[in-house]
Amino acid sequence: MDERCYGHTNKSDRERLPINTIKNKMSTEGWEEAARCFYNQNWRGLIEINEAKLKDDPNSEFLLWETADAYYNLGKCKRAIELGERIRDLYPDSPNAKDIIERAKAMLGKNVK
Repeated sequence: MDERCYGHTNKSDRERLPINTIKNKMSTEGWEEAARCFYNQNWRGLIEINEAKLKDDPNSEFLLWETADAYYNLGKCKRAIELGERIRDLYPDSPNAKDIIERAKAMLGKNVK
């Protein structure tokens, strides 16, 4: 078990986590680990997992968006915008791209790194 994603949760918390059902090359265990990071707001752990998975599936809209959102939650808005723009380039009609770009630009406007 990788503690970077579980923090101080107890077993009952882990058992209640939903398994992400989005299909791609990530194993069920990989999705569970990513879901735990998300649930525990372990953004660095989620970024690490997703960036590794993006090596196998570099154009996954979901992985790109979730990674951008994690960077946003860490206050790294410039990186979130870069990933949002990549999503927009790959998927021009993506509401995810528009969402993350708008949120990150608004935070930058408030002088957040």
